[in-house]
Parts: sequence; C-alpha cells; structure tokens
Amino acid sequence: MKKKLLISLIIFIISTWLTSPAWSNTRGSISTSALDDDAIVCMNIGISAELTGLDNIQLTTSDVNGSAGALFTGSDEFNLLSNAAVSVLVSGNALSNGPHQILTDFSIDGSLFQIDTPVGLTHDQSHQLEIKAVLGNISSQLAGHYQTEVTLTVIPLYGAAGGCGQRRFEYPSKTTWATLAYEDLYPYPGDADYNDMVVNFKIEEIYNASQQLENINLQFVPIARGAGYNHSLKLDLDGVIEKSRNISYQSDAPFSGDAEVKVTYTNLINGNNTIKYYNESDDIVLFSNTRNAIGGFANVFNNGEVYAPKTMTTVSISLSDPDQNPYVENNSPFYFNYRPYLHVNNTGKDIDLYQVNPTDGMIDNKGYPFGLLVPDTWSWPTERSNIDQVYPYFSEYRAWLSGETTELSTQAQYWYNYIAPGYEDNVFDRSTIDESRWE
Repeated sequence: MKKKLLISLIIFIISTWLTSPAWSNTRGSISTSALDDDAIVCMNIGISAELTGLDNIQLTTSDVNGSAGALFTGSDEFNLLSNAAVSVLVSGNALSNGPHQILTDFSIDGSLFQIDTPVGLTHDQSHQLEIKAVLGNISSQLAGHYQTEVTLTVIPLYGAAGGCGQRRFEYPSKTTWATLAYEDLYPYPGDADYNDMVVNFKIEEIYNASQQLENINLQFVPIARGAGYNHSLKLDLDGVIEKSRNISYQSDAPFSGDAEVKVTYTNLINGNNTIKYYNESDDIVLFSNTRNAIGGFANVFNNGEVYAPKTMTTVSISLSDPDQNPYVENNSPFYFNYRPYLHVNNTGKDIDLYQVNPTDGMIDNKGYPFGLLVPDTWSWPTERSNIDQVYPYFSEYRAWLSGETTELSTQAQYWYNYIAPGYEDNVFDRSTIDESRWE
C-alpha cells in the first residue's frame, strides 16, 4: 500500500515597527535648538524596510511513497528593501496535522534563523527562504495534510537613530585587539608564562542619539595555547557566575534590563556559522573546548609550526531597555566591567580576571594574577619564559594590582610595550599569524 503525504506551508509576513524615533515614519525632520556659535543642526531619517514577493510554499519530495527518512523541501524568493543595516529573522513551528508533527528547518540563503545586511549601506536584493522537513517512522506519522506558519521579522541591526550625538565606544580601539591570558593551575602558582590560554577580543558599544546604550558586540578569537589541562572559555553578563565551585563574588553587570543575546560560532576553516541564543542571565560558552579551538600546544614556541585559530565567537547583544543604560564617561584606563572567565575542565575551577573579581584568590601566593587582561595586541611569553624576565615592568604592575604599592609609573602602566633587552626571542612573534582570516 502506498502512502502519499501532502505538506503545505502558508507564509505570513509580519513586520513589527518599533515606536522609537529610529522607526518613525517622519522623514526629513530638522531640529535646530539653541542656535548660537556652537549650534548643531541635525537631520534624522527614520529606518524603513519592506519585504515583497513571498507566496505560499508547497513542500515536495522525490520519495512520493512517504517512506521513513523522506526529505521534503520547498523555497521561495523574496526581496528586501531597507535604508539601513537590518536583520531578517525567520521563525516557525513544526508542520502539524492535528496532534501529529514533523520537525521543520527554516533558513534564509542557507543560514539558519537570520541574515544581516551590510552595515553602512542601503539594501535592495533578493533572498531565498528555504524549508526542509524529514519524515520519521511510517507508523508514527499520519498521512494527510500538514501545515504551519513561518514568520519573517525585520529589526534594525543597529538600533541607533543616528544623527547628532550618536556614539560608538570601541575597546581597546577600532583597529586593535585586546588580549586575555591565563595561568590554569588555580589555586596553585603556575610558571608565570601566561600562555596556558591566550585569547584576542574586541568590544563595541553603540549608543543612540539620546546617549543610551542599545547594542553591544564582542568578538573572541583563540590565539595561543600551552596547557596540559583542557578548558572552556565563558562570558558572564549578569555579574553572577553560575554553579562555580570556587567563585562567589558578584560583579557589576555591563548593562541593565533585559536583552536578546545572539552568539555566532564561526568555523574559520570552512566559513560555516552556527547561531545560538542565550538569556542575559546565562553564562555564555565562547569556546567549549580550547584544545579543539586552536590545538594542543599552539603558538608558544618560536621557529615552529604556526597554528591558525579554528573558530571565532561573536556575541551580539540587543538591549530592551536603553533608557536604563545612559552613557557614562569613564576616564580610568583600568576600568573594565565585562567578565570572561576560564573554566578548567580537569580541576573544575573557574579563573576570573582580578580587575573584575578582586576576591576569591584570583592572585596567587607569589603575587601573580591567574587571569591577565592586556588592553592591546600583545606578544605573550614563549613556553617556560617567566613574564617578569621578559617584561621588566610587570613586577611593578602586579605589585600595584595586588595593592602592595599605591604608585604606578607610566612604564608599569604600559608594561606590555617594554620587552627586556636580549629577551626578544622569549616572546612569540605574533606577526607570523595571519589575522586576515578573521578581520
């Protein structure tokens, strides 16, 4: 007996326009307040977008008998018009026939969940919406008509209205990566070469015309690894590290209120992306396995093989309550309120940055922090090269960091710029790493 399974998909386009000025229908409004010698004249154009061309989609298969494992597919082309960078999100439920359901995948241009248009450009292009469904066992799924709805939602990629007063804060700068470096033997002192795990990262904060924080973007790339232990690198956003065996300190969160947290895991070998969404209260897994992220012993010896990072993680945070997050000028070069931490799989211990967590033993009994933050693109010591010997001002810096001294010289503040004469070969030559693969 042959069974035929008819699956249809009805498309509903839902466009949700926010009520903030960024989504205003008023185009070309001009404000000229307090006109004097220092007056600022602004013109803001509201962000607009339009989806056209979608029709209902009928899924078909080459296996007309509807046997187990049969793949049903369908697609349709739509056009996206926008006058700013936007994201298009696709969402939908399983195909259903009464209580019977078939799991269904939705993608746009081959990417699950979402596509982003280029920043700084208008957009007028066609895109492909694709749907796939795979049948399970014949006896578990009733023959008949299955149907669902899929929703395309357009949102600003950057919610800022633009115009007067818009601000971007980039850490450490637009063209420079900051560095995280860890010693992983907590609570016991290590060899102070700070290459057990080395990660480059950047942070971008975007403020709207009312000087309110709307978006945060962070990038993390593994750059070196010289450890016998294995680890995972995580990011805390609410100031409380979940289920830690050794950390109890609650830090300041980098933002207030709710947020959508989108994490993109990029395979730097084949370019594939995997996207996952977190709650702002979750601890985000940046790299689940540092050995897999770059290699076992990678980039800790000069004149050897140079290892390229295998993955990059991007965290995109869209704040729900910008009015709770006004811009605050902070002139301290040492202030840092983000909390990446290293979880050591072998010991179950977590390692914080001392700048974020001044308690919980984050400095060892020899005065060395277990987690080191360097606000620059840094060359780390090679394996078994003590950081005090390679960077002669580091000992003064760590004495200040631990509170042993209250004075900090300019050289100690920028200790990472001063390599000891004769020790040039004791730092890794990072110019051998091709950074163009993730820039």
